[in-house]
Order: sequence, then C-alpha cells, then structure tokens
Amino acid sequence: MTITIPLFTGDESADLTFHRAPANDAAPEQRPCVLIFPGGGYRRLSIEKEGLVPASWLNTLGISAAILRYPVAPKRHPAQLNSAQRAVRLLRAQSDELGIDPDRLAVWGFSAGGHLASMIATLGDDQSSSEDDLAGTISARVDRAIMAYPVLSLVPPCHQGSSDALLGESVDQTARRALSTPGLVSPQTPPSFLFHTAEDAAVPVQGVYDFANGCAEHGVPHEVHVLQAGPHGVGLAVGRGNEALQKWPNALREWLRDWVTAVG
Repeated sequence: MTITIPLFTGDESADLTFHRAPANDAAPEQRPCVLIFPGGGYRRLSIEKEGLVPASWLNTLGISAAILRYPVAPKRHPAQLNSAQRAVRLLRAQSDELGIDPDRLAVWGFSAGGHLASMIATLGDDQSSSEDDLAGTISARVDRAIMAYPVLSLVPPCHQGSSDALLGESVDQTARRALSTPGLVSPQTPPSFLFHTAEDAAVPVQGVYDFANGCAEHGVPHEVHVLQAGPHGVGLAVGRGNEALQKWPNALREWLRDWVTAVG
C-alpha cells in the first residue's frame, strides 16, 4: 500500500509518501516505520535512489517506510526541520490507520538528508513551527536515527553547497555552527547508525567521527561503519558490483533486526 499525505494545508512544497510493508502473519500488526530523507544538497531530492530504493528494501524486512519530500532552496531553515517534525508527528497521529508502532519510529537520511535526520535526532521538538497544530501534543523525537554519508557540519571543512542552500550564503559562521549537529548531541539523542566512506570527496567523513564522539560522551548507543573505498552518493550500493560496499546495508539490517520479527 502506498499513500501520499500532505503536510500543511495549502503548502505543496512538501508531502509524505507512505509505503506499508506487505502483510506477514509472523509479524505484529503494528510495524516499525522508518521516515526517509533523500539527499540532494538541500537544492533537489534524490527520490529514486535515496527514497524509493531504501523504502522497498525496508519493506522486504517487514518495516514500513515513509519518504519525505521536504522543501529545498530557495526555502531556508527552519522550513526543512519543520517539515520533518510535522512528518514524524503525522505518522504518530495516524499510526493506527497506517498500522505502525508509534514507539518504533526512526529517521534515515542520506547526504544533506542525513543532516536533516541529525537535526531531528538532536533537536527533537525544538524550533517547531507555530503552524503545526500537532506541536506540543505529539512528540517529534524519534526512537532511532540512521545517517548515510551525512552532511553533519555546516562550517568548514564541510559541504559548503548544502550549508549555503540551507542557510543562505550571507549567514555567518556562528549561525552555521549552531546547526552543526555533532555539537548538539545530548543524552536525549536516540541510538544512531552512521555510515560513510573515507574516500568521499564531497562530504568530509570527519563529521561522522565527531557525531560518534558526541554519542560516546553522552552515553548514546551508536554504531559507526566507515569503509575506505567508495564515492559520495552510493545509496544502498545497488548494482555497484562492489562487495565491500554491500557491507554497510548488511550491517544496517543487523542493527534493525531486533525491531521486527520478519527480519530473519
């Protein structure tokens, strides 16, 4: 089952596409759900490779998925964060109809979408939109966070294009540092899974190490997988013909194993 859910009335810049996992008698009626944020440098969205492919992959594990089409440039922060917060709240508000467990809700972001996932993981309900009628009654905090080759720092060394697209070119380093999420990790940050490649020439791997250090400092369970070879934007490494890159989705599958009985 696939349905599209609008986020805000009258705003066509963002919506949510829900992909329900196929029925399985061995699985509980309420499935875990992963909310996916495709990458694209906060300028576009890689819906196919970093949305539809991972949603289908999750469904094979018995996990429902939702893909967020969030605002991109010229829209600036906090439009992206507010859309992600609204999406989490809507999934919880409609959990009975969608057949998902509101207490097993994760976010999964790729590249710039990884930054958005890290904002949800660290900020939770902070900076919520006054237009969100669910804010204050339904939490936007999630139970797990997955970040794949994520943009985590918005100050050099970083992916400057994502930083500029999210905040604007004229924003000073103080404002950029305030949304660099390794410095925002707290004991409230959910268990996190991070993947990157050391050879990524677009997004420095250092952000993953910094975020992991923040998790370690605050006692947040985390798992880090850094592979040496591989360019930016490998997705799930489908069709790459590189067995080494397949290690990361296999590791993620194991990390999600305890979430659903359908994972064999």
